[in-house]
Amino acid sequence: MHRQNTMVNYGTRSVCVFPFECFYNIDQFVHQLKRIASWAGIQYNQHDRIVEMHEEFLKRQPYAHSKTRCDAMVQNIIQNQPADDVRDLLEEAYVNAQLKKVRT
Repeated sequence: MHRQNTMVNYGTRSVCVFPFECFYNIDQFVHQLKRIASWAGIQYNQHDRIVEMHEEFLKRQPYAHSKTRCDAMVQNIIQNQPADDVRDLLEEAYVNAQLKKVRT
């Protein structure tokens, strides 16, 4: 993502960027939609429907809450408390990387 951001050159065009991380937080998501509506000169409406669609989107994302889950696991491990098992290799790699940071 960093490499892509450094390669993008929009010149004099008016561009509105929607940060990827905002897709996974409803408050940030709505804030970005309002910002885009303002940028495009249209009215933001249908808030309830947007929230409903966002909740459905998150239900279908298997990794939507992985970071939060993994961060809680790391804290439990550090505090010698029972921790959930990791679900997959991605979560295991993240937990191991965070624990390695703590040891150094």
